[in-house]
Amino acid sequence: MHAALNGAGLAIQPTYLVNRYIKSGELKPVLPDWKPSDMNIYVLYSSRKYMSPTVRALIDYLSHYFANTPW
Repeated sequence: MHAALNGAGLAIQPTYLVNRYIKSGELKPVLPDWKPSDMNIYVLYSSRKYMSPTVRALIDYLSHYFANTPW
């Protein structure tokens, strides 16, 4: 991203990192219709049977947050 900001060429970056630079005009999307493969996030826990409400709440929050955030 820093190289692209300094005029060194193209960069594939997550939108959450470059949104402010795109909005300010410092960076411009080159292929706006192209999208890289989706990235998956996994949550590992020992057992659903003994899952604490805190862990369940965290999993629910993260699922909702990442599903509804336009990256």
